Amino acid sequence: MDSTLPLCSVGIPTYNRPDLLSETIAEIRSQSYRELQIIISDNASPDRQVERIGREPAAADPRIRYFRQPENTGARANFDFVLRQSTGKYFMWAADDDRRIDTYIEQLVAELESRPSAVLCGMEVRYFTPSGQAPFFPQYEAIYEGLVGARIEQIIAMISCTGVANIIYGVFRREALFHNDIPAASFIGPTLNEHPLFALVADKGEIFCLPQIGLFKRTSKKVFRHAKWEIAGGFRSSGGCFSISALRYHRDVFGELERTCRTLDLPGDQIEKARCAARRALTHHAIQLAVGWKPKRKAPMEKRQVDGGSAS
Repeated sequence: MDSTLPLCSVGIPTYNRPDLLSETIAEIRSQSYRELQIIISDNASPDRQVERIGREPAAADPRIRYFRQPENTGARANFDFVLRQSTGKYFMWAADDDRRIDTYIEQLVAELESRPSAVLCGMEVRYFTPSGQAPFFPQYEAIYEGLVGARIEQIIAMISCTGVANIIYGVFRREALFHNDIPAASFIGPTLNEHPLFALVADKGEIFCLPQIGLFKRTSKKVFRHAKWEIAGGFRSSGGCFSISALRYHRDVFGELERTCRTLDLPGDQIEKARCAARRALTHHAIQLAVGWKPKRKAPMEKRQVDGGSAS
């Protein structure tokens, strides 16, 4: 390891997927960026192979720490745990079924080092379904150069965005993941929606994405089609999705965002502005899901200056 480089902590929350975990550990260990701290948290997996797969590389590689939770604490708490255990200047969550290019961490750390105002940098995502590699579509064109505007405008932009969830697997400036000494992951509520975390991080600085594909995600065909619809718009292949549970979900996400916004050190009128933006974005999204249609996005999407409205 090169001690002149900043330490990047990688948190791997895992549960009962030994084969995928083994591949993930091997891939993170082989990253070109060597100054790593790798934290594995096994959420009480019934399959004890997970423990063996976690402990063996930890015994061989001093960069790795393995923890086995005494009971299943849920995904949210497991994400929070690996962050709390980290000590690096930078931090990255690594899902145990994702893959990255071998220079992923190196490139993202270098970008953050060159942009002191930035707090999160990611790369474009490509999906894989059970039938193989899915067609690529860009998800983050609007933030290739970063969002511009006042602090409240960046917060509102991240609240209003749809289809950006995977940027949670980018590299963060670790200090930006704490709000009043509370890990930002703690603000993710029972819905597991990432937008409260994004609002807190946007309050700390700039979020941007590199245009090249660097992250590869396994998913089902159904999830892939929905993710593409969220970005591209048009008619949803599976039609409308009106249900009481969907309405409750959007209501609950609004409640989580509202509580998060009220914790920010912002004037009351700006908090109200963020609250209204969250209500507007979630209402629009609920209606779009119900009718199975949303406006088509322009292709290619031009870079936009954030004006306090939707950046999706």
